[in-house]
Amino acid sequence: MIGSDESIPKTILIIEDDEATAELERRVVQRSGMNVHIVRGVEDALALLARRSFAAILLDYHLPDGDPWAVVVAAASKQPRIPVVIVTAQGNERIASEAIHRGVADYVKKTDAFWDQLPGILDRVVHLATAEDGLRRLEDFFERAQLGAAVYGPRGTFERVNLAFAQMHGFTVEELIGKPVDITYTPEWRAKLPEIFQTVQEQGGLRFVAEHVRKDGTVFPGSVDVTAVGGAKGEPLYRAVYVQDISEQKRAERAGEWKARAILDAIPDLMFRLNGEGVYLDYRAHRSDELYVSPDRIIGAKTRDLMPPAFAEELLGYIRKTLETGVMQQWEYQLPMAQGLQDFEARMVVCGPNEVLAIVRNITSIKQAERMIQSNLREKDVLLQEIHHRVKNNLQVISSLINMQLRELSGTGESRERDALRSCQRRVQAIALVHEKLYQTENYAQVPFSAYAASLAASIFESTGVSPAVVRLVLAIEEFDLAVDKAIPCGLILNELISNALKHAFPGERRGTLRVELVKVDHTTAGLSVADDGPGMAEPLDITRSKSLGMRLISTLARQLRGKLTVTHQPSVTVRVTFPISAM
Repeated sequence: MIGSDESIPKTILIIEDDEATAELERRVVQRSGMNVHIVRGVEDALALLARRSFAAILLDYHLPDGDPWAVVVAAASKQPRIPVVIVTAQGNERIASEAIHRGVADYVKKTDAFWDQLPGILDRVVHLATAEDGLRRLEDFFERAQLGAAVYGPRGTFERVNLAFAQMHGFTVEELIGKPVDITYTPEWRAKLPEIFQTVQEQGGLRFVAEHVRKDGTVFPGSVDVTAVGGAKGEPLYRAVYVQDISEQKRAERAGEWKARAILDAIPDLMFRLNGEGVYLDYRAHRSDELYVSPDRIIGAKTRDLMPPAFAEELLGYIRKTLETGVMQQWEYQLPMAQGLQDFEARMVVCGPNEVLAIVRNITSIKQAERMIQSNLREKDVLLQEIHHRVKNNLQVISSLINMQLRELSGTGESRERDALRSCQRRVQAIALVHEKLYQTENYAQVPFSAYAASLAASIFESTGVSPAVVRLVLAIEEFDLAVDKAIPCGLILNELISNALKHAFPGERRGTLRVELVKVDHTTAGLSVADDGPGMAEPLDITRSKSLGMRLISTLARQLRGKLTVTHQPSVTVRVTFPISAM
């Protein structure tokens, strides 16, 4: 369907050389549900526009590397045209006048209200550009139409027709405007139009052959090509129709029927012609062993008398649907034959008044190949499961080796070494737990993170000797899965943050609450955080500059996630990583 899809996020191109301003614009635009792509200058923008398109462009007028009007020209040359909003810190009447002259969508000054108005400005110019593109396509449709062409609205009345369409049906253009579209179809086809229109709306377009009627009542066959034209928000506005009188073509087809039979003889598929009651009128088969029954029993017999009851009822249902809609039906089925159970694919079309043609192909070899592929896939699933199981076991062996080394360190002067080994052991266990969860699920690429986080936290509490009765653990984990390349870094970050909080925020038997949270910020971003209500820190924590291995590891993992790491200290210490959900 010609139009926009509101379910697909639009991408806005921001051209801004000031990094802080670009970041503010990005946040404002993304909060309104749009995606953002940022470039710093004219040359980068022109190179990018040569490769792809955008819903709109937010253009800073004062750029250091070139003429901003070159971007406006490039945007106007795209199909469809990209609307441009020029942004400037100071108003300039000359620039505003030239912007209007060059067809800029809007010219905006960065006032205090700019940041609140920006999402509405972009939404307006995007919707306006979409509507303009739809109108342009509609005009192009009529300009290039050499066949009969018409446009009718949601109420099913003609809003526009060309001369060829009117003459084809024996009307003047003025006589058709405002009239219901069904006056150009025979009564039988008028009853089918609602379902055809629904199909057009769902699929965006449809081609079919129908019986048309002229003003004087004469009937002619017409080839119809219908396209749905949608509005800026995807709502149905119009249906654009091409109609071609194919009377001469039909006469030529009847005159050349012998040629069609020669072609049919070259097609290896089975063919059956049936009426609306399921009576076999004719058939074509290259070998008798391709048929379910002997050839002498087919012509004149009903499908209920020849075929298994369940198949006969299914076939009659497809015959009724084909005749009612005029749309080809396609399905697959199985039949027991002399050579064993066989798979077939059937396609059914209308071939005359109350008649259908079923073209049937034996696809047994294809289905056998598909079943073999499915079997191989199941074997691969088992193999993947075994790999995750063995990786988990190998990591457990490493954990056990570390545990043995810990028992060797018995001296009081070796506490630092023991702590280092325990931290290493917990990191190994965090990774092993990911593979354990993958082993326990049917999806070997996604980790159920809620269950994983609960198990990981319980393991850390146990290994550090902290009782849940002393430090209460609150898990606020939304129920969604993370890809393996996201789950492992998140698990390691959780391990470091929970271990660090238990060690420093709750020394001795100090009671408190530790909160672990994972939420979807939007449909593309998630936020992972750990917060404690401990006594706080004497000085603000800067993880990126910390000399601690654990803190450096958190910073590295956050970068691996392509995430943003923040630390707040009021009212309690909270460490948060915001990262994109999609795979890296």
